[in-house]
Amino acid sequence: MKLRVAFANDNLITGGAQRQAVELAIRLDAEPDVAARMVAYRDFDRTRDPGVLATRLAESGVSLDVVPKRWKLDPTLPVRLGRWFARNDIDVVHAFM
Repeated sequence: MKLRVAFANDNLITGGAQRQAVELAIRLDAEPDVAARMVAYRDFDRTRDPGVLATRLAESGVSLDVVPKRWKLDPTLPVRLGRWFARNDIDVVHAFM
């Protein structure tokens, strides 16, 4: 059984923490005993500008989901992220930002 790891980040706009999360997710997903996924909480328009990092994830086969933050201070976000982790049977969460 594979270890399911989720990388949680605010968005995938190019930045240092985002790039590190993406590279780590891609490299871990290549391991036979690990299944990595990425979840962001700030959505972006992938049809207009998919972004270098989202494109890199897609090309590597690592899935990207968005659990959108609804307001600047969104008290429901932790609960909704927790539900996403539970639905996806995530074993480890590595959070950035």
